[in-house]
Amino acid sequence: MVRLLVHSKDSIHSKDIKYNKDKKYKDYFVDPSKWWDNKFRKVSPRAPDFKHKITKKGLWIVSSSPPEWVRTKFL
Repeated sequence: MVRLLVHSKDSIHSKDIKYNKDKKYKDYFVDPSKWWDNKFRKVSPRAPDFKHKITKKGLWIVSSSPPEWVRTKFL
């Protein structure tokens, strides 16, 4: 699928980022075993709290601002 970003950068691009961010968190909750849990052994505070074992994409729970629904799942 190809997306053309023709409209204003802020309106469409931010929606794509929010969708992708939500999708990664939803993927984590569907199968957490596919993610490395790095929360307590991070070398750098900028490192992701979780890292996907195959895609290597990172998720930040503690050091970033995840969607609000994610915070309620971890609290």
